Amino acid sequence: MKKIRILVFTLIIVQAALAQSSTEIITIQSKVFKDVRTVKVSLPAEYKDYPDRKYVVAYLFDAQSDAFFNFVKATFDYLAADGYMSPTILVGISSGNRQYEFTPTPGTENGIKYFNKSGGANLLALHLKEEILPVIQKKYRCNSYTIGIGHSLGGTFVTYALLNFPEIFNSAIVISPNYHYDDE
Repeated sequence: MKKIRILVFTLIIVQAALAQSSTEIITIQSKVFKDVRTVKVSLPAEYKDYPDRKYVVAYLFDAQSDAFFNFVKATFDYLAADGYMSPTILVGISSGNRQYEFTPTPGTENGIKYFNKSGGANLLALHLKEEILPVIQKKYRCNSYTIGIGHSLGGTFVTYALLNFPEIFNSAIVISPNYHYDDE
């Protein structure tokens, strides 16, 4: 019986997501990373109905996983439809090399030994600050409040950004961050 309830709840969330919002893919020619980057943007279901309203923007890392992005999108849609949270613009940040992009330069012997393909967090923060956020602010009706959402190494990056680039995010949802990185 418990499995049936979970299945029904999941189907309701997926159906709500498909019915209420769509996802737009934006490409950005990144000077920071010297390549073309993509972001996914999901607008709240009510976006077109309230042309004067501005929205909070949540930046979700690891959006290269469609399953993860769609799960968060469906959850946001469900919670907003039931009045548990304000309608929010969800921006999915895709990463081709998450260990590099989500971690700062290692400063310990263990960090250098076990995370030898790391150290791009400053570049990702710069990419967000100078390339992604301005595009999103210009193209959509956003207020100035931003949320960073990351899981595992994505959570490591969001935490790093909060501490070192406080102008990027006002708040964060950090799920099981990898704080083992570089001896915590």
